[in-house]
Amino acid sequence: MANIRPYEAPAGIGLAPTEIGIDAAQGAARRLSAFGQQMADAKAQEGHGIAGAITDVGAVVDADITHRDISAGAANFAQFMAQKNSEWEDIAKNSDPNDRSVQQKFLQENLEPALQQFQQGFSTEKSQAWAQHSVDAYRNHMFEKTTATMSTLAGEAATVNAAKTINGLSSAVAVDPSTHSIDNAIMMLDHSLGSTVDSSPNITAETAARVKTELALKGREAIVKSAVSSMITNNPNVDLGAIQKKYGEYIDGAEMKMFQRAAQTQAKSNALMDRQAALLQRQQADLAVHEGASKVMTDNVSFDPTGKPIIDPKFFNQTLDLARKNPNAPAAAATVRTMLDWGETQQKHEVAAISDPTVRGDLLTRMSSPDKFPSEIEILRAQADHKLSQQDGKELLELQKAITQRPEGDSLKRDHAEFFKQFGPTIDPEMKLGSPTPLGAQGIYKAEMDAYRVERFLQSKGLDPHLAYDPTSQYFLGKPERISLYRPTMQEKLDFEKQTQGTPKKGETAMPAIPPADQRTPGLYETPKGKLRWTGTGWVTP
Repeated sequence: MANIRPYEAPAGIGLAPTEIGIDAAQGAARRLSAFGQQMADAKAQEGHGIAGAITDVGAVVDADITHRDISAGAANFAQFMAQKNSEWEDIAKNSDPNDRSVQQKFLQENLEPALQQFQQGFSTEKSQAWAQHSVDAYRNHMFEKTTATMSTLAGEAATVNAAKTINGLSSAVAVDPSTHSIDNAIMMLDHSLGSTVDSSPNITAETAARVKTELALKGREAIVKSAVSSMITNNPNVDLGAIQKKYGEYIDGAEMKMFQRAAQTQAKSNALMDRQAALLQRQQADLAVHEGASKVMTDNVSFDPTGKPIIDPKFFNQTLDLARKNPNAPAAAATVRTMLDWGETQQKHEVAAISDPTVRGDLLTRMSSPDKFPSEIEILRAQADHKLSQQDGKELLELQKAITQRPEGDSLKRDHAEFFKQFGPTIDPEMKLGSPTPLGAQGIYKAEMDAYRVERFLQSKGLDPHLAYDPTSQYFLGKPERISLYRPTMQEKLDFEKQTQGTPKKGETAMPAIPPADQRTPGLYETPKGKLRWTGTGWVTP
């Protein structure tokens, strides 16, 4: 074991053994304290590092959640806005534009709950702030949008109601076109428009002003013009001076003169149409009488082997019925009188034993003429006048019947109707518009009569009457040169207008009026078309 020699401090340096120990202990304590502080500082620094790291990680996670919330929320909110816009359009479309509660109900009961529910889907502070901003902006937008929609609808409703009011009042004054009625209608219009605008809670000031000024003015004009039009229609020559003086701000003199001229022209046209319609009615009535007479003869008269007629008693009553059923037919009286005379003559047996050769020859020759084909009435009249014997009368009636009867009646009628359906507008172009002119109607009637005569002519020659309507046939009625015979020429139109107006052109003298058809006897007449023969049912060229 090593020998350690104790060290003795020199005397006089002031260090006692006890003090040295104390100082050493204190120094050690100080060193331990400093070390402890260093240890504490190191631990604190380590804690701060851990806390910072945790904070950085939280910020990253929060930013990521915010981004996802806003990204998904933006897409969902776009769909949300489109859906709510569509819902509002549907509601507004079917609602009363003057019911303000429609807008409030949509905003409070439909939109607001949906906006609150949308905000609940955001979990971070920033995403919630974005949702709040978006919801507030859309809420304000929808308030403005719904307000504008209700105002627009209210304006449209006011305009439509104003138009209906104007139409109704215009119709009322058309029925009663007096100044009292006009004044009352204008007063009601102003009151109705004012009340409609003032009672609407959604209508804008601009629309209200337009309804009360612009629409009101147009309404007054419409009312006055409707009344004036009705006055002129009732009397084309009415004096409108008082109307012009009182309501001149709504209709000027030029307009009234234009209305009056139009009414006078229409009245003249209507008069021409009425006269032509009456003429056509008489012509059709005459045709019905002739057809009815043929049927009475066919149904009630036959002949024995000697040629003596056998008359059914119904012959006389049915003959009288012709006149009763066709009171407007000019030929009815003469036709019925002839048939009754003939029947009475047959009953008295006062029939010529020998026919007048001139009369018989004329009737027989005309059997082959499409233009002068004799009617049954003419044959009966000749017998009644003792110009035909019973036998000759029988033979001529049978021949006339054979020629006029149509074995293919229905199909021939169809061809006839189809032909004039196609070629009628060629004769009178106005037929395309559904209203033939008076002069054109005469041309069509003449063409139809000629068509019947051509049918009979073809039958008399043993030919098919359908050839009249066959474009490949030489007898085709639709050839341009034939159709042109029925189409009114410009000169004929001028002559017709002159005749109807009764005013001759310069250098000409007025032509004597032709007697009405019911007072006209068969024979030659001087007409605007030259000399024509009146057959009793129509005009033909001599």
